[in-house]
Amino acid sequence: MAGRLRLAPGGRYLLDEAAAPFFWLADTPWSGPLLSSEEDWEQYLADRQRKGFTVIHCVTTQWRATPASAEGEVAYEGSGPIRINHRFFDRIERRVRAINDQGMVAACVLLWDYGPPDRTPGELPERYAVELASYIVDRLWELDTVWILAGDGDYTGERARRWQRIGRQVFEGRDGLVAMHSNSMSWPYDAFEHEPWLHVWGYQSGHGDDERTIRWIYSGPPTTRWRELAPHPIINLEPPYEGIRAYQSGRPHTDYNVRRAVWWSLLSLPPAGVGYGAHGLWSWETEPRVPIEHPNSGVAPTWREAMALPGSAQMEHLGSLVRSLPWWELRPAQELLDRQSERPEGHIAVAAALDGGLMLAYTPLGEGISLRHTPATAKWFDPRHGTCLPAEVGLDGAYAPPSREDWVFVAGDESLLPKS
Repeated sequence: MAGRLRLAPGGRYLLDEAAAPFFWLADTPWSGPLLSSEEDWEQYLADRQRKGFTVIHCVTTQWRATPASAEGEVAYEGSGPIRINHRFFDRIERRVRAINDQGMVAACVLLWDYGPPDRTPGELPERYAVELASYIVDRLWELDTVWILAGDGDYTGERARRWQRIGRQVFEGRDGLVAMHSNSMSWPYDAFEHEPWLHVWGYQSGHGDDERTIRWIYSGPPTTRWRELAPHPIINLEPPYEGIRAYQSGRPHTDYNVRRAVWWSLLSLPPAGVGYGAHGLWSWETEPRVPIEHPNSGVAPTWREAMALPGSAQMEHLGSLVRSLPWWELRPAQELLDRQSERPEGHIAVAAALDGGLMLAYTPLGEGISLRHTPATAKWFDPRHGTCLPAEVGLDGAYAPPSREDWVFVAGDESLLPKS
């Protein structure tokens, strides 16, 4: 049981209730608490618990993709004053409690901030946005939660000042952890650096697949600004969802696309965790269809089919490897690499512990790893199946992966390396 989370000393990752480093490995059934039956929700949570997920992302009101709960209830009516529906929150509270019962933490979006005005609580006048968010926090306060104050919004300029004011009013005098979830490929957190109520800086690399998106994941503001700003856990809460259509090509994102974005995100800034999502699960579809208000996302499978997509098992492998290592000591270390891929989509991401005892590198195209210094011991980790093979340096001074697929290179003290 993770229990109540808190910031670690130094501020770059989280601790669980027992003061152990907590790796944020999240699945994203945004609409699950609104639409699921109790039996289906329990089945889903048991699957995610078995696969090692530690956090469940969810929305706590009606929102863009889900106008009402399965019973036709809404969280509130009106835009000023508002009428809060306590019966709606009976359902939400039961679903959040079930997350905790499986030993996972609920990351609850309080005020989704993009979509039609009648189901976008982030667009409420400030006093009513504060009223609604405060009610939800009070209602769920005894549960193990991280509050995502706002979801999918633009938090720059005057919008940043608006959310600063809302955050101060909702969380003044409270000690729970608070995050934000920004819109695709944006970085608003320079403006939030000194907001004491905000602890986790959540961003989304989004669902694009063009070269600009690819480069942004490993060289965009999240990978550079952490060096200049006050330490915070920085987490890609929304890499591409498995199965959703990509913005540019229109092709469904594969498990490979998801793996690549996730591994790049973890090794390109101090790791604190990562999110995962599957098309059909995020919107909790009970029959194949295009999700509401997402016409370009493609026909989604049912949540049950989406739950079984291969990416979630690969997140299990990722979590097992990362949690077996002192991951919280890793920092980006591209300087250790002697030769980089010539292709943007082949970018080799490298991170290492400051004491030199551990290094990880991700090669998305199965290109060799050429280092400035030869490590004592090294292994190849297969991110598709979770197995390990020995790694040996070739005559050209590079470590050649076992196949021309993506691999994770793990090197350092033999006592730290995975055994199989």
